Amino acid sequence: AKAAIFRHGVKLIFVDYIQLVRSATSSRGMSDTERVEATTLALRDLAAESKDMGVHVVGLSQYARPQEAGRRRPDNHRAKGSSSLEQSCQNMFHIVRETLEDGSLSNEVEIRVGKQREGKFGSVQCIFDDEHLRFKGAA
Repeated sequence: AKAAIFRHGVKLIFVDYIQLVRSATSSRGMSDTERVEATTLALRDLAAESKDMGVHVVGLSQYARPQEAGRRRPDNHRAKGSSSLEQSCQNMFHIVRETLEDGSLSNEVEIRVGKQREGKFGSVQCIFDDEHLRFKGAA
């Protein structure tokens, strides 16, 4: 990442599945508590590195599966490893796409602000353009 930042002027880095980011310690054979602590340490290291390099880091996280008792809307506590994620991040956004009866995903999307240290909370309705992989304002 450092080479790309300096060679190409990268200003934004996406980390898919942030829970897989680890510090120098391997997570094999760790208890759940040790795994959360390792993730917390790795997130702190990542935040420090991004600040030193002058780039923003967007971590993507998977949500826990809906409970059989009913579907609940995503919130900060449903993200896997939520305690370390919520403490470490500046902002949390939840992108919600409903599954249609035929099993496909709706193009109607709700983007919700779950955490924002310096701003307002709320949500916005959008349309997801599958062809161009973009969000557009709802008409």
